[in-house]
Amino acid sequence: MKKFNLLLVLLLFLVTLNSTFYFLFTIKVSVVDWIVLNPCAISNYVFLVGFIVYQIKGNKIIMYFAILPMTFFGGIGLIIFPWDGIYNLIPQFSHILMTLAIIVTIYSTFKNNNFKEAFIGCIIGILLFSGFIAYQQRSVYQNPDKLNKILGISLEKN
Repeated sequence: MKKFNLLLVLLLFLVTLNSTFYFLFTIKVSVVDWIVLNPCAISNYVFLVGFIVYQIKGNKIIMYFAILPMTFFGGIGLIIFPWDGIYNLIPQFSHILMTLAIIVTIYSTFKNNNFKEAFIGCIIGILLFSGFIAYQQRSVYQNPDKLNKILGISLEKN
């Protein structure tokens, strides 16, 4: 299981790094637009920092900070993002990795009885990321043209 976790974290890091470079250097959006249009990266970086802290200190609290945004952006992203075309498969792969990271973290919580760390981390994560999610969602709905132009996603119902 440890090898699987390391592979999962490595892949999550690589897809997050890829998306960050894509947004900031390939299509050259502003940092604010990157945060609004690629919130998965922020969530993943928090999770990855938490994983590093866990490896060094044995404490998973920071990993749990990322559960809410990874569930919101990664898990729901599997449903919201289109699955057609190679362009959309790359972010969907990221969403799959995010969802797997959440599942593995929750499984580990029950396996190792890390309920106190999970509770503290999730509460702090909710406090930290609720405002971020609200800001991100408001920004996307106020600027649907950017979402459609950059990501090819329309908020209009068909």
